[in-house]
Amino acid sequence: MERLGLEGCVKLPGGISPRDCPEVWAATEIAPHSFVYEFSTSISLLEYMAMGRACVVTDMGAVREVVGDAALVVEPENARALAEGINKLIEDKKRREELGRKARKRVEENYSIGKAVEKLEGVYRELLA
Repeated sequence: MERLGLEGCVKLPGGISPRDCPEVWAATEIAPHSFVYEFSTSISLLEYMAMGRACVVTDMGAVREVVGDAALVVEPENARALAEGINKLIEDKKRREELGRKARKRVEENYSIGKAVEKLEGVYRELLA
């Protein structure tokens, strides 16, 4: 990070304890997620989205379906595309904030505990019918 002049704006903390996650999420404005496996998704992606953070994700597996239009989706296995996506959001605060709002709304509407319970109830009702 020092060689690239990014030590003031990029933090790579390594492993984070669950107890410290809310503090890290609160300090994060952009959450990049690079997926490399076809069936990849990430709980941490949904956690950042729920916190209203702008995400840059690689277009792998079901990730596009998960984020919809609530994240910046870039080509997979392309570090330059991921970096360009991050830079776009660094430079465009309005877009960053818009994606954060959309991300939070998408999680609330599709991935909240209430939605999970509702979907599970639907499965049980079908089984009992």
